[in-house]
Amino acid sequence: MTSSKEILLNPVGEIDPLEIPLAPRLPDLSGKVVGLLDNMKVNCELFLDRLEELLRAKYRIGEVLRRKKFAGAGKEAPPELLQELAGRCDLVIHAFGD
Repeated sequence: MTSSKEILLNPVGEIDPLEIPLAPRLPDLSGKVVGLLDNMKVNCELFLDRLEELLRAKYRIGEVLRRKKFAGAGKEAPPELLQELAGRCDLVIHAFGD
């Protein structure tokens, strides 16, 4: 004889968040290489144009490296792109539009 037991299933998953500390804030932006990553959404390029203008005027940044994430807004940037930005930039701003 088999016993029938009711099993209660909880559909809520548990997420174990990965703890990644924030990068330390740069004390000064003068002469720094800034990466601007565009995720290709509407108005992102306009936003980054204005941001670059403000950073140049207020903080006297050095070179600006602009890249576009052609993979799409909801997808991760290709590892090669991230490696390039990490290797060449003092800071990177990943922006999106709409």
